[in-house]
Amino acid sequence: MERREFCKLAGISAAAALVSETHLLAEAASTQESASETASPDAYDYARFCALPEDQRVFSVLRNGRIETIGLNEADWKPTAWGTPPELPGGSWDGVPMTSPLLGLNGNGPYQPTWESLVDYEAPDWYRDAKFGIWAHWSPQCVPEAGDWYARNMYIEHMERPKLKGSSQYLYHQEHYGPQSRFGYKDLCPQWTLLNWEPDALTERYKKAGAKFLFALANHHDGLDTWNSRHQPWNATSIGPHRDVIGEWARAARNQGMRFGVTVHQARNWWWFQTAHGTDTSGPYDGIPYEGRLRIAEGKNQWWEGLDPQRLYAPKHPFDALPDVSYVKNFY
Repeated sequence: MERREFCKLAGISAAAALVSETHLLAEAASTQESASETASPDAYDYARFCALPEDQRVFSVLRNGRIETIGLNEADWKPTAWGTPPELPGGSWDGVPMTSPLLGLNGNGPYQPTWESLVDYEAPDWYRDAKFGIWAHWSPQCVPEAGDWYARNMYIEHMERPKLKGSSQYLYHQEHYGPQSRFGYKDLCPQWTLLNWEPDALTERYKKAGAKFLFALANHHDGLDTWNSRHQPWNATSIGPHRDVIGEWARAARNQGMRFGVTVHQARNWWWFQTAHGTDTSGPYDGIPYEGRLRIAEGKNQWWEGLDPQRLYAPKHPFDALPDVSYVKNFY
């Protein structure tokens, strides 16, 4: 059997297994909407959801096969742990929903957000034939140059992986920038300036090295968009380099006759960045909240005035809360 045919059969089997669970997704969306003040388009407005006081936010959770609505209980709150994402209707891939909870989010394109639709996708010949490409995995976490997932791990005193006794990125941040309650990830964003970035010269070098395509990071799990985004005010044209990073990469790659693509990692942001809502549990800053608590009003007379940190870190929520409908719609 050809690999493509095998994958298609496997996808169809997976899709069939999910049919009985699809109603749970619709139930979650319906439950969240009915819990809102109105059923107007504002019910799906992520900026509005982020601006709500914590005691007014309503979350959906999947428990015992049923959707329940709950509020945030500070007494038993904990961030979602690495490698143990919440149970999602239809399953998930490390916390990323495998089935869309809202219909029609794909717009008028040729593919639906379902396995049945995606198994019909054919990889283009150029991609199968290209043996080498470059991926520009670039975001504000490159400022400290202390490893991947810096934005999440800098808020973790003790790493979630049992072989590590402590978070080296947590300690690195304190040693170089100070306590996380005073200097958070948002403060790294304006330091990502790209002063010496020359995309034309780089792509010319990539092509000479034999690269046939260039992919660039449009958004990491940390929430900042690296293009002139109309969906996220925390973006590279308004903060940091004040440049349309994706747009400049795209033009440079196409000028060299290279294929261009982007990767978007925002789907994980809902649970991935919950660590920013914690506190130190020992030492001189014990119990002082990290920056995930900040609201737009607290930015008055600060460099980030007018920006809502909740849009960057995602609202604080129960560890097993399903992504709010407004978050899902904003992502798609």
